Amino acid sequence: MFEPHIVRKISAFIVIGLFIVAGIIPVMNAGEIGTNGEANDSIGLEVAIKVTNAKLQDLHKIDYSIKDTIKITDEKGEPLFYVLNLNPQGYLIVTTSYNLPPVIAYSFTSGFNDAADANPLYDMLCADINLRLDNIQLVPGKIIEERHLMWDSYIDGSPIVSGRFEQWPPEGSTPTDGWILTNWHQSPPYNNFCPLDLAAGGDRSVAGCPAVAMAQILNYHNTTNNVVFSDSDDYHHNYGGNNYWIDNNYMTYGFPSFPQLNTYLATLQSHYESQTPPTNNDKAALTFACGVAATQVYSASGSGTFGVSQAYDAYQRFNCTTISLLHDNDTDLYQRLSSNMKDALPAHLAIVNQDWTSGHNVVVDGYNTDDYYHLNFGWGGSYNGWYLIPEEIPYQLTVIEGVIVDILKEDAGIPDISCGGTLEWTNVTPCETVTGSFTVSNVGQAGSNLDWEIAEWPTWGTWSFTPSNGNNLKPEDGPVTISVNVVVPNEEHQLFTGQVKAVNKENSSDYSTIPVSLETGYKIHEKLFCNGSLVWADVKPGATITGSFTVENVGAALTNLSWEITGWPDWGTWTFTPSNGNHLTPEGGPITINVSVIAPKKRNSEFTGEITIVNSNNNSDFDTIPVTVATPYQVHFTLLDILQALMERFPHAFPLLRHLLIQ
Repeated sequence: MFEPHIVRKISAFIVIGLFIVAGIIPVMNAGEIGTNGEANDSIGLEVAIKVTNAKLQDLHKIDYSIKDTIKITDEKGEPLFYVLNLNPQGYLIVTTSYNLPPVIAYSFTSGFNDAADANPLYDMLCADINLRLDNIQLVPGKIIEERHLMWDSYIDGSPIVSGRFEQWPPEGSTPTDGWILTNWHQSPPYNNFCPLDLAAGGDRSVAGCPAVAMAQILNYHNTTNNVVFSDSDDYHHNYGGNNYWIDNNYMTYGFPSFPQLNTYLATLQSHYESQTPPTNNDKAALTFACGVAATQVYSASGSGTFGVSQAYDAYQRFNCTTISLLHDNDTDLYQRLSSNMKDALPAHLAIVNQDWTSGHNVVVDGYNTDDYYHLNFGWGGSYNGWYLIPEEIPYQLTVIEGVIVDILKEDAGIPDISCGGTLEWTNVTPCETVTGSFTVSNVGQAGSNLDWEIAEWPTWGTWSFTPSNGNNLKPEDGPVTISVNVVVPNEEHQLFTGQVKAVNKENSSDYSTIPVSLETGYKIHEKLFCNGSLVWADVKPGATITGSFTVENVGAALTNLSWEITGWPDWGTWTFTPSNGNHLTPEGGPITINVSVIAPKKRNSEFTGEITIVNSNNNSDFDTIPVTVATPYQVHFTLLDILQALMERFPHAFPLLRHLLIQ
């Protein structure tokens, strides 16, 4: 049998709870983004506009503004992405899922145009985003959390800075934003030598995206590689109602015979060698030659290949012996692709639709440290821009069919790593930090590239190197200076020895060492040392959390240390017990500092910082404690939580409810 006061409490919970839930649910549903980060959390246009403005700020494009917006939906009519056209010309593509990257593509040289059938960027976006959503469960949780933080930062208007931004080619160094300086397309003059489409009225066939992509890359390198076509290159064409042989039926279908094509190509090569700009015939000859090498099919409505392997064969036919075709089992695909961009080597990318029944070939000719790649679609500059190619899910589940890298890559020769200098310290005080430096050089063959890293160092002390690794170091670059910091072991009058080892990342047998010698003296004064870290995860916003760390005098015997806490993060409300102290001796051992923090009231966020503790008599003697607080992405409310929060928010309301709850 329930007591009367319990019955009253239950009744109050039920009645008041119904009113509260009825009032709160519409408010919760009115938000643009849910707090649980589910894949179906749809982003509204208002948020997309905030994200666009924040991204423009992040990219320092303060002269750009939103011209108009387009909402693109999927087959079910659900929002898939937003196109935000810019003024001056440009576009940003914002996704509509909290679990996807906020901005998937952007350009400041081209417009999006419209969602017409002939828009390869539209086709790529639809296929890519649908595949990402279909496979979202394969994305690691850490990446999902990072995306949530990025969404929140854009919505707040304060984009997260991930480090020093770099771009290849450097922004503003080329008119196209990519390494390719041309904007070829599939119409005249580029298709002037392509076969006529007699089955469809006799119009000339379009050039085909594989041929245009390949021709632009060869033209970028200013070479035909002296290719010559012969009868061994003949192939049978049977597509779109046109059944003929290339090159046997050249007169009927209005394209050059191979002897004629060879003459055109020889002229083009002489123009390259004399630095004469290509003529229209030069461009048409190179484009058709690339199509022939790829055994393309032709029609006035669309020309192309049936797989990226045909483009690979075409590059080989053009004597490109250094190339590689990377498939889904190549784990270094993105590393090699980005390295090509840094080396000014455009790559050939084949993309497909969601069902892998059709596709497009584009040139990849740029990269930046936000992991966007610059794409040249081969449509006269239309649609060209920066695209966030998916790296987080198996590549066979993406729009990527394959990528051809190392096109016309010069034999760079063999690198050879060499280190110069020594690291020697004498009569240093235990627990102090000492500094030094040495150099890393590539003394290999001219033009070689060295990727290096610091692989080994002594086990005594605490070591840090700046930088600790590097890429593409050439002999002509000279030596790179490595700065070294070492926290000296807490041992008096000892000799420590060892070596630092730097290795060639591509060849571990190629390495160089630096000898190390460190001799400690005697401690002559106090020395502050702190131990511990403060890491809190899944913290309820506004909750009070506690932790601790230690402060110790590791200096000379019988010395006295006066210390104080002088710095802490500017988020949260902090309390330290004690916050300072005197007469701390080595013999007394460490003391514990208890920490209490009221967490920030912002959900879905990670807060970092450090606590600084200093020697009150010597500001150069200090130590820090790292701090991390993460508030959760999923917030679970009970009815009691809601009622208590409501009464805290309105302290003079609901007197009957208060009376019932305190009985």
